[in-house]
Amino acid sequence: MKRILLYAGLMLIFIACEDKYEDTHKYSKPYYYYKDYPIYLDASEILVDIQVKPSVNPNEAFKIISNDRYFFVGEKMKGVHVYKKTDAYHVSPLCFIECKHMKAFDVADN
Repeated sequence: MKRILLYAGLMLIFIACEDKYEDTHKYSKPYYYYKDYPIYLDASEILVDIQVKPSVNPNEAFKIISNDRYFFVGEKMKGVHVYKKTDAYHVSPLCFIECKHMKAFDVADN
């Protein structure tokens, strides 16, 4: 009789200790989503924020693109540094295009 009560007590403890964390906090967990397509802003929203400034050294370059005459070095949420190719091994700083909304860029039509 004592064994039956012991087993019944243990079963009650196991049932009472069921993990309800998942049920209680199911909708408060962080879920991460990403988009694999470009998001474009209206030009009127960012036109005021784009400025051409004298060249400065890049702190955290994330993308470098080159064409026939220029190097473009991008900094996320800051802008693009433009360098002019003087010969095969040298470049000279040209300008810094400040755009605080920029996360990615590309060069079109050379």
